[in-house]
Amino acid sequence: MSTKQTLTFPRKLNDADAGFYFLGEQPHCNVAMVMLAVLAEEIPFEEMLTELWSAAEYVPRFLDRLQPAPFGIAAPSWTPADQFEAREQVREVRLAPGSNWEDALSVVDKLQETDFPGHRPPWEILLINGCPAGRALFVMKVHHALSDGTALSLLFAKAFGKAFLEQSGLEVEAVSEAPTSQTALRWALRDRGSATVDFARRTRRRLPGLLHRPTRRREWESVRQLARPRYRQHPSEFGTRRRLSGFRIAASDWNDEAAARNGSANDLYLAIVANAMRRRFPQWSLDIFPLQMVMPVDLREESATQDGGNVTGVSVVELDGDPRHLRDLHTVRQRTGEAKANARTMEPTLFDEVVQQLPGRLRGGVQYREFATRDVVATNVPVPIQGELCGVPLEMMFMVAPSIGTAVSFSLTSYGENLYLAANADVAVVPGGLDKELSATLRDVFGEAAALRDGSLIPASTVDGS
Repeated sequence: MSTKQTLTFPRKLNDADAGFYFLGEQPHCNVAMVMLAVLAEEIPFEEMLTELWSAAEYVPRFLDRLQPAPFGIAAPSWTPADQFEAREQVREVRLAPGSNWEDALSVVDKLQETDFPGHRPPWEILLINGCPAGRALFVMKVHHALSDGTALSLLFAKAFGKAFLEQSGLEVEAVSEAPTSQTALRWALRDRGSATVDFARRTRRRLPGLLHRPTRRREWESVRQLARPRYRQHPSEFGTRRRLSGFRIAASDWNDEAAARNGSANDLYLAIVANAMRRRFPQWSLDIFPLQMVMPVDLREESATQDGGNVTGVSVVELDGDPRHLRDLHTVRQRTGEAKANARTMEPTLFDEVVQQLPGRLRGGVQYREFATRDVVATNVPVPIQGELCGVPLEMMFMVAPSIGTAVSFSLTSYGENLYLAANADVAVVPGGLDKELSATLRDVFGEAAALRDGSLIPASTVDGS
């Protein structure tokens, strides 16, 4: 039985998309998401360029750009990009002979640091040839305002998993709103008016709730957290440079270890993240002030038609990274379950609603202060297909989350028979990244199979089949 999944890409950004756009306007913010795939062998650049451009028709949003609203009075709008050259979006880099995976990922780090051009679509693709063992890296950088990890994985299937879709009976369609001739100012005024009316309607509906003490306490706490924030690092200390670490672990090994420790695969993931952070920052006194770990929660409903933008909630888990919680995941499982339940049922506060109505740069500044009160982001992204590019299989897949106002973002990607753990560190806060700390924690859990070779950021078994 075939099923169809439609992703819609309207002209107007939803509130989450708009938030990421305005965060990207902040001087210390980097809102780039990265998809990194290891190809089984090198592919010719021209052949890849031709295939990618033919795939653009499947994802029309990739030919749009963001048009800022005049004076920042509303969120930007998606509009067809002016004529641009394919080679402005898609480039090739060839590593020097004898290069290792660390050399390859340093190229990815530099790609992450570059700004998105305003006059072109907010994405860029890089093909890195000359990787160890005859492999290549396919790297795609995307502005977080374009979509979230769930929708991107479906778009990835649409563009790179045609054979899988045919076999599975799943049909993915991406639909963009047709362009109009209205001016940016008219759209901005229209969007501003619509947002104001919606805000007034929601406020009237929720005002009676302020009669209840728990509601008032929650509203006050949301204001207090920004009025008197608790920072480990002040927002001005963050930067836009990144350091990427990547590890592969067999999904069966990961699941077995999680079950043996009385938890799920996600519980083990969060415990590993917390333990690595405890190793890296002993001065943070995590026994007294636990890590504030942000877990994005997918809020998409079971529907054949989905918003192609960001549709996620936020849950916050407090963990101290103590090794005993890594050995027995009961505490992690309990706290994670509570946080996820709260994220799915909790409405934004009235203060959150007010922040969404602020002019763009002011809104971005307030949200950045809020993001900086957290320590890490830990997201989990399943990629449901085995992809290929120019007939060459994509052996590995890392969906790398942006680090926005946090020291590190972590991503766990499920692809094929393996799980791929990525740490994306802000080098202004975490010089050198988390290679050593993550390696040590993974060794504690999985043994020496997780050891690294030659300063590589990917385990040796990943690239040479050993």
